[in-house]
Amino acid sequence: GIINKEQLDRESFSRAADFCRANQYFWDGVIDERLNLRDFIHTQASYCLLDFTMKGGRFGFEPTIPYNTDYSIKKNDTAIPEIKALFTDGNIREMQVTTLPPEERKLFEAEVLYREERINQFPQTRTTTLRLSRYSDALAVETFDLTQFCTSRRQAVHFGKYALKARQWIDHVIEFETTPHSMANVEPGDYIRVISYLCHPDRFSTGNITDDGIIQASRDIPSGTQVYYWNPTFTKDAATNSFIRVGTLSISSDGRAPNALRGCVFAVVSETTTNRVYKVDSIAIGEEGFVSVTGTHMPVGGQGQLKVMTGWDDDRDFDINSSVYS
Repeated sequence: GIINKEQLDRESFSRAADFCRANQYFWDGVIDERLNLRDFIHTQASYCLLDFTMKGGRFGFEPTIPYNTDYSIKKNDTAIPEIKALFTDGNIREMQVTTLPPEERKLFEAEVLYREERINQFPQTRTTTLRLSRYSDALAVETFDLTQFCTSRRQAVHFGKYALKARQWIDHVIEFETTPHSMANVEPGDYIRVISYLCHPDRFSTGNITDDGIIQASRDIPSGTQVYYWNPTFTKDAATNSFIRVGTLSISSDGRAPNALRGCVFAVVSETTTNRVYKVDSIAIGEEGFVSVTGTHMPVGGQGQLKVMTGWDDDRDFDINSSVYS
């Protein structure tokens, strides 16, 4: 009665359902009072490692973390996100970087409560405590009460792991404006690479190349320089799981770039610039026809794997204990 079918991204709902089913994330509870629908969905989605999205005014869901073709989650070195686009000083403006406040970056010990169902008996509340194994100092305890709907220890542990890793690694968010052309095929929940002076401590060589080969850069680029380059027409490279290419910028005698790089934005390859990956949180139409984008920093390791997903398979990064809640 509140939302009609045209407001639902049914494909994303189906994808989210397959993701939850494959990873045994369920919602087994009762809604016994009136509530704000958007706030409720946003909160409950996070407990199932889903992002609640708005795409063109339509409600949808996307898995928070990378997943395999069978919808099982990718862990450790396999958790390499699909990079959909590249943004540099050549195709962004009005960059703003917001560092998370200290209270949102302070490490903690997670206490996750869930419900254990028992045949012909009342359910029992159980608790699982998790902490990062590398930190032995006394940490404040943050309690997450999932007893309203969670009956799976697996789900409780997965949520606790992600909450701890997110607090450890995610330290800032960004907002910038770009052209509609640059946002082709990019949606909320997608991962992008951003290389910008305002986003990093050093000024990198970035820019864009016009369709006729003119190089517009933040500094002079020598011929033969290795660069990342991208434009919205690129297809995904199966080997790197990325839409971004790596190649050599060979400048001709007339100062123009080769045909393969024309119409692209680019950034000079260096070890410093490879680890700035962001997950798109929202996309909106901004002023003067530009697109306003917000994203959350998602640090990656040397192989491109998300650091929030390391140490999951064998629990090597966590200390986990379970007991009956009292």
